[in-house]
Amino acid sequence: MATTNLTTNQTTSKKGDQAKVVGPAEWLAARKEFLRKEKEFTRLRDELSRQRRALPWERVEKNCSRDPGASRRWQICLADAAS
Repeated sequence: MATTNLTTNQTTSKKGDQAKVVGPAEWLAARKEFLRKEKEFTRLRDELSRQRRALPWERVEKNCSRDPGASRRWQICLADAAS
């Protein structure tokens, strides 16, 4: 939670960082710049996710039977097949 010191017009967060208090025009400019960076980050993350989904898969040759009561054995079987 942030607190405001009324004598200095500064806002302090729990970590002690000083937040600058500005007028509406400067706040709007800073907010728009932040949103631009946030949109760029989102586009980069989306592109990276798309590339990850496009990676080729590896065929698993080992025949592992799926027993609903033996999920740990199933994980071990798949791990052995991947190595």
